[in-house]
Amino acid sequence: MPKHIPMTNLARYVPFLLLGAVLMAIVPLWVSGVWGQSNPDNPQEGSVGLSGVVPGEPPSQAPAINSPVDGQTFNQTPIEVSGTCRSGLIVEIYTNDVFAGSTVCRDNNTFTIDTGLFFGENVLRARVQDALGQEGPESDPVTVTYDPPVSESGQQIDQQLLIQSDVSFRGAPPGQPITFPVRLSGGQGPYAVSINWGDGDSSVISRTDTGNFDISHTYEQPGVYRIVIRATDDNDQTAFLQVTAAANGDIEAGIQDEDAPDTRTEQVYVLWPLYILAAMVPFAFWLGMRHGKRRQQ
Repeated sequence: MPKHIPMTNLARYVPFLLLGAVLMAIVPLWVSGVWGQSNPDNPQEGSVGLSGVVPGEPPSQAPAINSPVDGQTFNQTPIEVSGTCRSGLIVEIYTNDVFAGSTVCRDNNTFTIDTGLFFGENVLRARVQDALGQEGPESDPVTVTYDPPVSESGQQIDQQLLIQSDVSFRGAPPGQPITFPVRLSGGQGPYAVSINWGDGDSSVISRTDTGNFDISHTYEQPGVYRIVIRATDDNDQTAFLQVTAAANGDIEAGIQDEDAPDTRTEQVYVLWPLYILAAMVPFAFWLGMRHGKRRQQ
């Protein structure tokens, strides 16, 4: 006859049996988790997939302004500012350290922006940034002069009409509105603000006074669009501003090129069942020891 094992002796093995059961559950999950990480397109059941944008290195190459050149004088605006840049980046023009326009660097590594000028001397600089807002070095400055013409009455214009924004670039998926804050100042009211949205649509806004307001538009097709804003006052002064919008659902798409990606998207799989089971190991020991003591009593 087989020898009978007392219950008090079996109780000694309860913690080890529980630990073995836990390990048998953890090992398959760990293996499937490793497989799921190496195959992010096919995550395994029991894992949770998280997507995130991991920043790369910020732009390292400065843009250059080729036109206009130092010392030029203008009596009309807007002027065309053009130069070289790294394809796919956002190019911003600053006049006397005030944002004056933006565009996306073309595939041939060039940019063109129409921008207004302040009365008198203007120091122009170009800056670049990637889709995450990481800025690169700025260009060498170019100094030009704006000497506006006299009005029809022969009087020099005292209060310059300006239209400005603190936002150079915004993006949203197609079908969702993209909004830019705009600030109108100077000139003589009433004012007319015309907007070319870059997709064939245009808008006209009438205002009786200066101040802050928003402009908004919904793009139906994906792409990067140049928005040109033009304001005119009662004295026929004109102010210009160019900003950039991206309708593609993923801002870096259409901004980055294949040869110079600045961001990457990675899949991270969090094996929450593994963490829960691992936390149960100390509890299994405690439960087994308690069960053994009760059996002995």
